Amino acid sequence: MKIKYCITILVLGTILSAFSQPYRENVFNTIGWYGYFGDHKIAKKWSIHTEYQFRRTDFITNWQQSLARFGVNYHFTDQVMFTTNC
Repeated sequence: MKIKYCITILVLGTILSAFSQPYRENVFNTIGWYGYFGDHKIAKKWSIHTEYQFRRTDFITNWQQSLARFGVNYHFTDQVMFTTNC
């Protein structure tokens, strides 16, 4: 008896979840997003973090966004690092 209830709930849940999915529209974006990320060691425990992202639209013909970040890293160990960004 309990197995029938479990199977009924499982089947109803599957059917309801299949019908509850919203309609998805396919959108084809022509965005180019390029980036450079680097950490450059300047001392045993210190390094400089550099980052630049160049974002374009319409097959990279139109400017969308440009993002530059710089920071300083302190390496506590080989696996633990603290970074502050400007």
